[in-house]
Amino acid sequence: MSTATIRVQTKTRDRLQQLSIARKQSISTIVAEAVSQYDDAIFWADYREQLDALRADPVAWAEMQEEVTVFDGTLLDGLHDEPAT
Repeated sequence: MSTATIRVQTKTRDRLQQLSIARKQSISTIVAEAVSQYDDAIFWADYREQLDALRADPVAWAEMQEEVTVFDGTLLDGLHDEPAT
């Protein structure tokens, strides 16, 4: 695994060291997890924003609801889930 050096404020570095000790994980692991969680938070915030915009447009919302209704029928198609491999 390749690494790189990044600059952070001293306060941030100190907090990372505290977390590293408390969690018994490397600072690199703490940072990677934090970035992943931040990325997820951005994804879901964008999703909610786009969904709110869709709901604000009655025509687009009705079209989406019709589409969802069509796909809901596939839940009762009589097919069984395939076993995971």
